[in-house]
Amino acid sequence: MENSLRNHVNFYQLVKVNGLRIKGIEYGSIVFHNLKWVNGDFLLNGGSENTIGEFPELIEIQGYARVEKMGRIQMDKISTVQGIFILEDNYFSSISLPKLEKVYGSFKIVGKNLLETIDLKSLKNVGGVLLIENGEMSEIGSLDLSSLETVALDSHIEGHYKSLDLPKLVNIGGWFSFLHWGKHDCKTLEDLFINKAEKVVCFENESQMDKDRLSSEAILQKRKFYRDRKNTHQKEKIVYL
Repeated sequence: MENSLRNHVNFYQLVKVNGLRIKGIEYGSIVFHNLKWVNGDFLLNGGSENTIGEFPELIEIQGYARVEKMGRIQMDKISTVQGIFILEDNYFSSISLPKLEKVYGSFKIVGKNLLETIDLKSLKNVGGVLLIENGEMSEIGSLDLSSLETVALDSHIEGHYKSLDLPKLVNIGGWFSFLHWGKHDCKTLEDLFINKAEKVVCFENESQMDKDRLSSEAILQKRKFYRDRKNTHQKEKIVYL
């Protein structure tokens, strides 16, 4: 479905689809009232802050999922995404996926620096990279990752956060990278996560970086400094690159 939508579109009976692609929503809303399963890829591409997508019964996406340029999205019951899950360049100030437990691929939230709350309170496992990037434009009052246990690869969190708490985190398979504009102390963050990640990277503010904004991938490659968890039982070792 790639035609521009300027009104309200409702699907009442559809329960399962093999794939879903909706592109070019300019104004209005599209609601799948009873859709529970997407057996393939899922693409939802809007056009402005006035576009709304509602999937109140959606439980599982078995393929790749991407949501971009939407004004609001509702997926209150989504619990599993089998592939990569990306939310990018959206206009909403809050993300609530309260039932999401597992993303078997990478999970990325990137975009327009508008986010104020992120509710991922049930998320336990990410099978790839975890990337949450909000920049310095707004302060995130709530970043709820209170159930997160494992991230298979690197984890990068960027933004202006009042607090960061991962009480159930057991392991990050790669790097843990944190770039922020708040009042967090890098030494404290390192102490919290050094035994749970291969390496810990912390940038305290933009003055430590190049004038040109680095991409998240570049931040991970630059590795301003790190501490290897293998050295935690010896004298503390900080390596500057």
